[in-house]
Order: sequence, then C-alpha cells, then structure tokens
Amino acid sequence: MNQDDAIKSILEKYNRAEIEENKKLDAIKKQEKSLEKLNTLQSAYSNSKIKQRLDCKETIIYNADIIKSLEMAKARLRSRSVYSPLEPILEKAINNYKKDLVLCCADKNLNNSTHIIEEET
Repeated sequence: MNQDDAIKSILEKYNRAEIEENKKLDAIKKQEKSLEKLNTLQSAYSNSKIKQRLDCKETIIYNADIIKSLEMAKARLRSRSVYSPLEPILEKAINNYKKDLVLCCADKNLNNSTHIIEEET
C-alpha cells in the first residue's frame, strides 16, 4: 500500500506540474496571438501609408475617374426618371470633390514650393 501511495503522490505531483505548465503555455499562446495581431495592424498601417504616397499625376487620374463615375451615375438616374432628388445631391458631391481636389493640389504645390525654397536657402 505504501507503494501505491508513493505512486499516487508522484502522479499528483506531476499532474500539478503539468497543469502549471499548461497555464504557462496558454499565457504564451495568448501573447503570441496579441503580437500577431499587432504585427498585422502594423503591416496594414504601413501598407496604407505606402498607398497614400501616390504621386500627383496618379491622384489626378484617380480623382478624374471618380468624377466620371459620379457623372455617369447622375446620367443613369436622369435617364430613369424625370426628376430625382439625388441629382442635386450628386451635383453637390461632384462640385465639393472638385473643390477639394483643387485645394489638395494647391496645398501640395505650396508644400513643394516651400520645400524648394527651403532647400535653396
């Protein structure tokens, strides 16, 4: 019986150790998952930064395509009905987008010119 008690105590000891190790392993896995999420977020952020660095010509082409698609949507709506309450909204959106585009390009040109002036001095 002493032998059985000794074996049971050893098994209990190893079971406790196994439970503790499993808890540690779970904690490590949680940390790995949080690090993976963080790395994913960082890579997505850096990819969005790269995509944001379009040059002015690509931006102008992209914006022109958006304006064309808005005008096409407006024409489709006009052909489907005599009057659509969305037409003034679309016109306003197109005009606002064009204004923003002009302001954006003006800001970029201003930033480029000030950068050139700073380099010359």
